[in-house]
Amino acid sequence: MKKYIVLVVILISIGTICFSSGNEDLTDKEIVQINADELKQLMVNKNFTLINVHIPLNDEIPGTDLSIPYNKIENNIDILPGKNEQIIIYCKSGGMSKTAYRKLVELGYQNILELDGGYNAWRRAGYELTTN
Repeated sequence: MKKYIVLVVILISIGTICFSSGNEDLTDKEIVQINADELKQLMVNKNFTLINVHIPLNDEIPGTDLSIPYNKIENNIDILPGKNEQIIIYCKSGGMSKTAYRKLVELGYQNILELDGGYNAWRRAGYELTTN
């Protein structure tokens, strides 16, 4: 099972790089997503930056590295990881993180995943949130 999830993440990452090459007008179908169970599995050997882009900031997934408002991504480049480092973004339900995803692609980031359904989906899957 772990090998399967790792393979899926690698394939998703390759797809992200292909989609990110000069394509700033991504449709929702072109945004590379993972579900809550896949994120939970990736958290075991965490090697990515997890960013909460929801405003106002209230709930977070444990292990979140950064909280950056979705509409202020470009103002926080100095705290973002390198453009080839893996980033997983989420918000409450998906709308804000899709906007942030598009902005990251526009800024040249190439290894982005978005949590499908946001932290609401995380909660529905039975995983805990922390409250700020």
